[in-house]
Amino acid sequence: MPTFLSPHFTLEELTRTDHMVPGGNIPTADDVKRLTILATTILEPVREMAKTPIMISSGFRNETLNTMVHGEQKSAHLTGRACDFVPVSADIDELFTKVMRSDIPYDKIILEQKGLKKWIHIQIANDGNEPRKLSYEATVNPLTHVASYREVF
Repeated sequence: MPTFLSPHFTLEELTRTDHMVPGGNIPTADDVKRLTILATTILEPVREMAKTPIMISSGFRNETLNTMVHGEQKSAHLTGRACDFVPVSADIDELFTKVMRSDIPYDKIILEQKGLKKWIHIQIANDGNEPRKLSYEATVNPLTHVASYREVF
């Protein structure tokens, strides 16, 4: 039975991985609270804005999984504050711009690209902090997994 965090997003899709993680990719109760905030205050409004479902490619990651996917050491994914997604049938560049300019209370949004693949990373602020509304475009080197960032407005 799926565990709905919001009308359209489940705990299972926000913790799913294709990697074999010893012990699984299990969030703490605090991580689940943050994933619920992410789903309700960010992902639901983005889905409504896109007028199409969005597919989550990465949500919560424990330290083992984060290392396996070459994630940042202090990634917001580690605490249930971030996810990566693509819209099912909307233009990803247009959606990025719409969300970036909207009143959706994101802390950081990044349009990321690695080779021909593009996705949007979005995150909520640290507990107790106000959203900074930072926006970037990033290109990830497929060989080194190092990203180069450019702030956009």
